[in-house]
Amino acid sequence: MVDGTEEGEILRILDPSSLIPIDPDAASLSEVDVSTVQTATVSLGNNPNEIVVFKGKAYVTNQEDDTVSVIDLATNTVTATVSVGDEPFGLTAFTIGAADYLYVTNLVSNSISIIDLSTNTVVNTFAP
Repeated sequence: MVDGTEEGEILRILDPSSLIPIDPDAASLSEVDVSTVQTATVSLGNNPNEIVVFKGKAYVTNQEDDTVSVIDLATNTVTATVSVGDEPFGLTAFTIGAADYLYVTNLVSNSISIIDLSTNTVVNTFAP
């Protein structure tokens, strides 16, 4: 859950086992206090948007910083910040052979940055 607060932009790490499933037959729904299900917060860049979880890490696009934050979910810490194209938004992670990659769409630069996840570096950029 990405959230803007007085402290800045943060990712709230929630414990899914503490969430109560919604009963579709219930007459009303009760609100959940985030503090009761939150296990950690992680500071992010400016205007975080999309997030994808892949192999124990979370990747978050920071639109105003033109970066992607790499978060180790075992320690809830940012382990890398990768510079990409102008205003990154959507992303997807995948494996080819033994290598893991992240595609990041960059809205303003109209491009796709390809990040090698073993080094957290941009290895190619496609633009029309």
